[in-house]
Amino acid sequence: MRLQRPVIFLDIDDVICLGSGGIDCVQYFRGRRKEADTPFATMFSPESVDALRRIHGGLQGEVCFTISSSWREALTREQLQTALQRGGLEFVAANMLDEPQWATPTSTDPRHGRVDEILTWLERHHEGQPWVILDDSQSGAELVGIAADALIAWRHRIVLCEPNVGLRLEHVGPAIAALNATVHPSEDYRARPWLA
Repeated sequence: MRLQRPVIFLDIDDVICLGSGGIDCVQYFRGRRKEADTPFATMFSPESVDALRRIHGGLQGEVCFTISSSWREALTREQLQTALQRGGLEFVAANMLDEPQWATPTSTDPRHGRVDEILTWLERHHEGQPWVILDDSQSGAELVGIAADALIAWRHRIVLCEPNVGLRLEHVGPAIAALNATVHPSEDYRARPWLA
């Protein structure tokens, strides 16, 4: 998968998976559940899948995905692709970036959360293409303040979902706008004023 297309940083829990599907999925891939018992078909919220499909379609499919979810710690790229395909998100599975860009790096420092993992990925791999973060306000709590901070020039690239509600139609327009917006030099993601 070529990186030059716009990038979606995709969280899974509370964005597209609203229940305990992640636990079921991990247990299946670890051999603790039979496939018939694993609800792949209902793992992802239909409304969230529809919204993500609209974002993907709004860019004529010319977008790639990087996983910023804790699922990347429990599943391999291939396992996650299988779960996405079986759960009706084959367009995500088919457009996931290759190693090592398919997932944000995992920080071992508890002071560094989701934002720092995404910004580290950008520092390592970004080639100037537009990007957007699809996350929820619980696991991506540090994104809430950044999205509201007028001093952060890239705040429009954050699309936050409500926990237990997930990605909805009202998120489609802002996500597509961010993915169509040229990255301006003022969007310096290397500056991290919230850590000062």
